[in-house]
Amino acid sequence: EITVKESPVTGLYRILVLPPLTYGISQYFLDIARNKACSLGDIFQGFEKFVKTILLSLYMYLFIILWALIPIAGIFLAIRAGIRYSMAYYIMCDQPELSIPMCVNESKRIMEGNKLRYLLLDLSFIGWFILAFICVAIIAAICAFIVIPIFGTESGQGVAQVLATSIGMLPVAVVLAYNKATDTAFYELACCRLQGETAYVRDM
Repeated sequence: EITVKESPVTGLYRILVLPPLTYGISQYFLDIARNKACSLGDIFQGFEKFVKTILLSLYMYLFIILWALIPIAGIFLAIRAGIRYSMAYYIMCDQPELSIPMCVNESKRIMEGNKLRYLLLDLSFIGWFILAFICVAIIAAICAFIVIPIFGTESGQGVAQVLATSIGMLPVAVVLAYNKATDTAFYELACCRLQGETAYVRDM
């Protein structure tokens, strides 16, 4: 039997680093969408709201987990809840004065009638992610069998492995950025800040 255990470092990253980064990245893409001056360093501005972003993340995770605990339909309801809360970081960026529950409630309001559209939009990226991971596998194989063995010392191989991993993840980073930009445009459309098609798919 194979047991997969999450590293404590990964857990800490998910709790302490990912929420502020998500906020910063959301603000960065909003600024791009609105033609505002911005730089890559702006993605770290979420750490100025360190506590609030973490509390928002924990608040959403709590309710998603509670929905998931419901027998039979739990997984479906948890996914639905995640989609309903998906605009909360954008709302915190636009209205920082709102409390955490208010950000989540506003996200639920915006996603009313848009949940199925958002789900289908995100599912459309599956092919891109598969292609990106194929590129990662190819780069990893080249590095493992050709590049890394060239470095004789253990420290040299370690540096080479870190560089290979960083380069190998570039295709995934590009798709993630594309996905985030699309989600940002979706938020702007849902808030009627951009003009788009008026046709709606029946919501779930």
